[in-house]
This record gives sequence, structure tokens and C-alpha cells, in this order.
Amino acid sequence: MKKVFVLILALCMVFAMASCASTDADLDYGNSGSRSSVEMNDPSARPAISGTVSNMEQYDVVFVG
Repeated sequence: MKKVFVLILALCMVFAMASCASTDADLDYGNSGSRSSVEMNDPSARPAISGTVSNMEQYDVVFVG
């Protein structure tokens, strides 16, 4: 039997973004001043990794999503 580890990264971002909807201008990756481009280039826009997983080698499959 395979052991599977599931790490959900995006869940906290879904709740954070729910209160401020994105416009087409926000999502314009071609514009360096758009919200998506600014956040992508700002390391503080994403939560830091808070810890590690013990014995990661024991898992056959790791889902990150």
C-alpha cells in the first residue's frame, strides 16, 4: 500500500482573497504594476513555511496544491 502525503498551500490564500475580488487589470501579468505582478514579486505576499515534515522519505506520493 502506498503512503500519500497531502500538503494544501492555497487554502489560506483562498480565504484571504475572498474579501477582495480581482479585476481584469489586477490579473494582467503583462503589466508590471498590476496586483498579480506586484504580489508575485513580493516575498512577503505569501505565508512563510512554518515547519517541516518528519520522515518525508516514507511517502510514495506527495500532493502539493
